[in-house]
Parts: sequence; C-alpha cells; structure tokens
Amino acid sequence: MAVAIDSSILVRYFTKDNEELFEKATTMITEAKPNSILLDRVIFAEFGYVLRSVYELNKKQVVLIYESLLSNNIFSIPDRELLEATVKLFSKEKPLSFEDCWLLALKNSDKVSDILTFDDGILKRLKINAN
Repeated sequence: MAVAIDSSILVRYFTKDNEELFEKATTMITEAKPNSILLDRVIFAEFGYVLRSVYELNKKQVVLIYESLLSNNIFSIPDRELLEATVKLFSKEKPLSFEDCWLLALKNSDKVSDILTFDDGILKRLKINAN
C-alpha cells in the first residue's frame, strides 16, 4: 500500500529553501520504491499553486517540475493520463489556470459531457474545440 505525500515535502525537495527539510525530503523521495508514494491530484495542484504564488516560479518552470513528477515511477498518481493532458494544456494556455486546464482535459477525455462555467477563458476554449 502506498503512502500519501503532502505538498510540503515536494516544496522542500524542489525549492531547497530549508537545508534540513530538503535533506529529509530527498531521502524520502530517493529511497522510495516504484509506486510507493501516492501523489493525489489535489496535492499536485496545490504544489503548483504554492510554487507560483509563494516562490514566484513562472509557468514554464512549474510545467518542467510537473513533468518530472509525472515521469517519476515512485509516484502512484490517480488519473495520471488526465494530469498529463492537463499539464500539456497548462503549458500552452497562457491565461488559464491549472484548474481550468483540468476541466478542459476532463471535457477532452469525454469523462464529462460539458463544463458549466461563467469563465470566459474556458468558454472561449470550448467554442474553439467545438469548431
């Protein structure tokens, strides 16, 4: 059974802003066996939000980190394919948030029939995709 990881571990590992916690996070991650750490999509999104809002990383930097997480076999990631599609959309959709891209990925995957929203950015993408 996998153990769940919190975004605080990922933040310490990728930002190296606290040497002691960075070393602990590094040990946890580098010594993990394949599929032994559950990385939930909520934690995935929270982690990116913290990197952008607190650490002021740009979207390109966050996308590179997201891609490294998705390609690391220690993580068991529910909805991995949807997250990969979300990251791909997020990397090219400049005004859209990760969460908005998640909704578009859901729609593109046919897991939902439509998206209910007042968000003009999402509505515009839905119209483009419908044509």
